[in-house]
Amino acid sequence: MDYHGYYRYRSAEATCANCSWSGLGGDLAQGDVFSELMELDCPECHQKVFVVSFPTRAETEEAAAMGDESATKDSVADVVEVPEHPSPVGAQRKQLSAFKFSKPPSEMTEEELGEVVDRILDQWVKDLDDSSPLES
Repeated sequence: MDYHGYYRYRSAEATCANCSWSGLGGDLAQGDVFSELMELDCPECHQKVFVVSFPTRAETEEAAAMGDESATKDSVADVVEVPEHPSPVGAQRKQLSAFKFSKPPSEMTEEELGEVVDRILDQWVKDLDDSSPLES
């Protein structure tokens, strides 16, 4: 699975590890959407292929200044600033606060953000598994 910025994923090459489909990131199907990122799935087998973070105001302004048509179509005023420490809703809020960030997510590389997302998702899955009733 690859991690991409919002204004770069559409032109990035994508290959599904499950079924070997390949194409551009813009050809992927929208998967789950979260407050700060979305998953993009293989259009053939629906396996997660990309994780894309939504843009910050600064990223949108930079992309617009570079002439990116998708950024100029977006109203910069409509872009919500990502908080320094993302906080999911509900029970996950307490779990996320347990993660220690070496620096604010806005200063992390895509690879570092991907590692954080993987750790958080792994913990949530583990917690869900731990809270599930045992089958008899």
